[in-house]
Amino acid sequence: MSSLPVSPSPNSNIERQILTENDKGEEIDAAPPSFEPFINALLEPAAKVLTELHERIGNAPESTPKDLSDARLHIQALTQKLVDQAREAAKDVVSRRQRDAAELSKECNDLVSDVDDLRLALGEDGKRKTRFKAGDLPESLTDRRDRLKEEFHTYTATYDQRIIKLDGLLDRLRKLHAVLGDKLVTLPPESEDKFKDVTSFSMRTMEQNIQRAEGELARRKDAFKTSLIGLSNSLIEIVEPLPEASNSEDEAIVAFEESFYPQLPKLIETEDENIIDILVETLNPTDSLLEHTESLRAGLEDEKIRREEEIQTVYDQLNPLWDKLDVDESQREQFINTNMGSTLGVIEAYHQELDRMLELKRENMALFVQRIRGDIEKLWDYMQVGSNERSQFTAFTDDSFNDECLAEHENILAVLQEEKNTKGKILTKVHLYNQIVSEEIQLQASILITTSEYWLTHSQESANDASRLLGRGPRDPGRLIREEKMRKRVAKKSQIESDLLEMLESWENENARMFLINDEHFAETLKQRIASKAQEKENKRKGKGGGPPPVTRKASNSSLNGSTNSTTTTNKRKPLHAPQESITPAPSAKRMRVGSAESNKGVVNSITKSTHSHNSAIKPKRMVNKQAPPRYPIALSSVAESPANGHDPFGKPAQAQARSKTMPSKKSRRSSFKPETRVASVSSVIDHQYAELEAIAAGEEEDW
Repeated sequence: MSSLPVSPSPNSNIERQILTENDKGEEIDAAPPSFEPFINALLEPAAKVLTELHERIGNAPESTPKDLSDARLHIQALTQKLVDQAREAAKDVVSRRQRDAAELSKECNDLVSDVDDLRLALGEDGKRKTRFKAGDLPESLTDRRDRLKEEFHTYTATYDQRIIKLDGLLDRLRKLHAVLGDKLVTLPPESEDKFKDVTSFSMRTMEQNIQRAEGELARRKDAFKTSLIGLSNSLIEIVEPLPEASNSEDEAIVAFEESFYPQLPKLIETEDENIIDILVETLNPTDSLLEHTESLRAGLEDEKIRREEEIQTVYDQLNPLWDKLDVDESQREQFINTNMGSTLGVIEAYHQELDRMLELKRENMALFVQRIRGDIEKLWDYMQVGSNERSQFTAFTDDSFNDECLAEHENILAVLQEEKNTKGKILTKVHLYNQIVSEEIQLQASILITTSEYWLTHSQESANDASRLLGRGPRDPGRLIREEKMRKRVAKKSQIESDLLEMLESWENENARMFLINDEHFAETLKQRIASKAQEKENKRKGKGGGPPPVTRKASNSSLNGSTNSTTTTNKRKPLHAPQESITPAPSAKRMRVGSAESNKGVVNSITKSTHSHNSAIKPKRMVNKQAPPRYPIALSSVAESPANGHDPFGKPAQAQARSKTMPSKKSRRSSFKPETRVASVSSVIDHQYAELEAIAAGEEEDW
């Protein structure tokens, strides 16, 4: 490959010029030109004169050549001396100019070196290109020096601006390094170069390093402030003991203790956070200081937690005693507000209050036991616990009132409450079922009684009179709507029975025991009731199908008011006289209330037979296609009581009611058990399930 032509550089031109001047100096040192012609020209006139003078004087003829030879030698000596002086003068001039050229060359070289270093420091190395081209005249040293100086000043101005910024960054970085250490802050190495590295990359790297370090410093300050706040809060809570100065030699820890500890009394008294903010800004959160403050905070926090746990333990024992002793709520709040914090005095106050309550408890042990017995009895009644199950808790009738007796009652109360929670949904369903059974009995009694009275006292014409609903007895225009709602609820009885059986089966499988209501297996009893009801319907259906045809369907209703001499009329009215003895004592539903459901059942059955016999003999035409007997304005004045009020839905009197009547009355008291809340919840569930029926009934009210 052929080599590329290289353009001459200014340095090569200057060196070539200096070499040329040196060659000229050597020429000056060479032998001077011959002065013989000049000497000869000077001595020629002198030779004639000397010859005449010597002849005149009478000297020998050889005297003239001798004088000329001496003169020649003297002239030659003087000439040589002058030549030497001239040569020295020439050399001095050349040397001076050589020095000037060398100095200019050196200055240019130094400027070139400085400019190159500046460009390297500024990150512009390699961008400059030579301005010399082949064939151009070489640049003089003075011009080159001036150009280099201008270029140097330009780069120096940029460098000075960057060096100011660099010094600020380095100063900030050194401060961060003093706080964060070598692991998080890396200082740039000390450079021996004439110019520091101020490249954009270096400056950007340093800024990123500072930004990362400042982020860490901010995080440490936040952690330091959090530790101080936690430490202060713990000190405010426990007050004593205050931390003491350590023997640490760490400057940051010593500065912290000297600044913070004198402020503690004021901080505890005023809770001024400005004290903490000032400390965070003035102190350096070094690793050692953070560890020291965190250790202090953790120690005080542990002490605070230990004291709070002790106070909570005492409070957990104290609060039930307050409830049992009926301590007024305002007195409790006053005690709690007075004894805030976790100081030793607060702990002592709680212990003293507990001792005082325990003493009062020992003095009122009998009252506590009686109250818990009342709660137990309410739970028994709510869950319809039978006498056999109740008798298993023998401590209920024990009169030895002591701590052991109280503990037994509290344990059985907790067991009953837990069992109530597990039976909650089923018990709600049972109460709903009992309510529907009661409403079904009421409907049957109301329909049968009012139907019998109507056919005994009214004619067919009065039955067609709509004013009958408001013209007899105390007016109750809403009775029919209530009865309609009851019918719609009773219509869902079979679905409730099915749901109950599923829930009972699931509960018994889960708990591996029978679900008892008044000592009876409720699922079995419910199945028997369902089967009995189905059998009763089947018997009625068979009885209707096998009976004589209703031959008197076309008979006039006026026969009810006819003469007693008529045989036909007498025969038709005879079936009504037989049950008259059972219905005369009960002209209204209010007089149907008896001691048990069995008695109700007897009355209803007697009325059912009587009315059925009557209806089979006389049936008005307007009633042929009706699904239910006509409604009459005799209001239902009684509601069969649900098991929640102390009656058994299966016809047995509840033992709990008899026992509660014989026991002495108790004073009102505070108790965590509130049966009225549970009764209200049961009612709300029933109302929720009847929401649809209520909406339908509301529509019927508008029709009426």
